[in-house]
Amino acid sequence: MKYSLAIIALMAFGCLILVFEFYALKVIDWAFDRDLK
Repeated sequence: MKYSLAIIALMAFGCLILVFEFYALKVIDWAFDRDLK
């Protein structure tokens, strides 16, 4: 039980990192677009 709970926590953490990276890339793209204009 403890083992499966750790796997679920790891997967949730991985999803959080993916979402964070997605938003960080969007913000970086927006900042570059603003700088170029």
